[in-house]
Amino acid sequence: INVNVTHQDQIAAYARVVSIMLNIIDENVPASINGDGSQAYDFIYVEDVARSNVQALISDQDFGMYNVGTEVQTSVNELCGLILELKESELKVKYNPYSEDDARAMVKNRIGSRVKAEKELGFKYKYELREGLQKLIEWRIATGVDKQH
Repeated sequence: INVNVTHQDQIAAYARVVSIMLNIIDENVPASINGDGSQAYDFIYVEDVARSNVQALISDQDFGMYNVGTEVQTSVNELCGLILELKESELKVKYNPYSEDDARAMVKNRIGSRVKAEKELGFKYKYELREGLQKLIEWRIATGVDKQH
C-alpha cells in the first residue's frame, strides 16, 4: 500500500511514485515509468493513515495487523494522468519496459483488504485519491517543496 505522505522525504531515491512524479513535473523533465504503467496499487492519504493509527490505539484490540487502504485499484498510468491533470502539466510520459527476468514484472497489483480494519478498529478512509493528491500539491506549494526542484 502506498501512501501520499506530505512529510515524507520528497527527493530520496526511493520516495514513492507520487512524490517522484510531482518532482518531475516541478523540474519539467521527461517523466519515465518503469513497466507499461498497468501495474496498480492502493493509494491512501497520510491523514487517513494517521487516523487509522489513532483508531488502533483507542480500540479494544490487544494486537492486530491491518491493511489500511481504500480497496480502490489505481494503475500507475491513471495516477500519472491524474497528477498531470491536477498540475495542469503537458509533460509526456516515457515507458521503460521490464526485461523478462525482472521480478517487478511479476507483481502487477498490490491492493489490500480493508475489511479487518473496518470491523475491528472502526476505520474507514476519508479522502479519495483526487482529494488526497490535491491536498499534497497544496502542501507542497505552501511549504515551498515544489520550488526546491
